[in-house]
Amino acid sequence: HYTMQNLKGKVIVLNFWFTKCAPCIKEIPDLNKIKKTFGTENVAYFAITYDNKEIVETFLEKIKIDFTVIPNDRKTIDQFKTQYFPTNLILDQKGEVVFVSDFFMRNMIEDMNKTIKKLLKM
Repeated sequence: HYTMQNLKGKVIVLNFWFTKCAPCIKEIPDLNKIKKTFGTENVAYFAITYDNKEIVETFLEKIKIDFTVIPNDRKTIDQFKTQYFPTNLILDQKGEVVFVSDFFMRNMIEDMNKTIKKLLKM
């Protein structure tokens, strides 16, 4: 179980997605690269979906998501008022949302990298 308390002090990357979402699937390799770039010491990564565990497990047999995948999590999706997919959020070390992707964002991955670098003071 993860809580804001045990993640305190880390940058948190949240990816809201689902298995039938073509844009969600398309961005997975770029999101995996972000994790590879920044590692896990100071950044935590979560891929959150409303799909049930069985559907997600079948999907993950074909496509690897290098984030902690949390299936069947409508509560978190609603908590962050996610209305479209994919949506990516970055929370700073205090748990404040400092980045929200826009569905039409052209340089989203680049902007995510810049935001994480700034937060980590790199």
